[in-house]
Amino acid sequence: INGATINGNTTYHDNRVSYAQLKQELPFPTKMVVASMTRQELMDAIEYSRNNGGTVIKTTRGSGDGDASIPRKGYLQTDSDLHSEIVEGEYYYKNSADVLTVALPRNLLNGFCDIQPLIEVGQKLKEANKFPDEDDYMPALDVVLRHACKAKWREIAHVMTFDDLDLNKDGVLDRYEIKMLMRQLLGYEPSDFAVDDMINAIDDNKTGTIDSGEFSYILATMERKRKW
Repeated sequence: INGATINGNTTYHDNRVSYAQLKQELPFPTKMVVASMTRQELMDAIEYSRNNGGTVIKTTRGSGDGDASIPRKGYLQTDSDLHSEIVEGEYYYKNSADVLTVALPRNLLNGFCDIQPLIEVGQKLKEANKFPDEDDYMPALDVVLRHACKAKWREIAHVMTFDDLDLNKDGVLDRYEIKMLMRQLLGYEPSDFAVDDMINAIDDNKTGTIDSGEFSYILATMERKRKW
């Protein structure tokens, strides 16, 4: 879930966003953390953020105008999977006590946007000494890039096998092989940082290459999504 960190004032008619445009959409150094909460706590936070429009902040507009109240922005967005569950009603048939791993801006747990259910989750985590450490975060821009790269890997795994991609048959996909793959998909030479992002998205053991196990994990997540 994400709240109040995306500009969201531009329409991309071809449904494509460049890296430069993405940086403009995410101008704030938002620190995304991972926290555990129940399915019920997550839904309470989402509903609270969307239905409590009365929460306001004070602002001084200018000389002679005095103070005025304006709505506080805090409408929580969710990822596409959770959004689909909510829209289709599947979410409400699942166990509300299930503990989920949720990525969200750290400051929401500390009271930003005054989303009370998230403040309560943050307090519980602090009392249990499980509140995310100060340095345990990922910039929001990196989260979006990682998500986009994993989505691209799923597209690749749907039509190609690991052996198809392992050109020199050494059991791993190295930087050269991934760069060749991206060139084939994109139709042009990918930038070095784009290749790095593709590798880092699924390189769990941080070797700088992709092994068959890491590639197979992408296939496994596809299968789980199909069953859901």
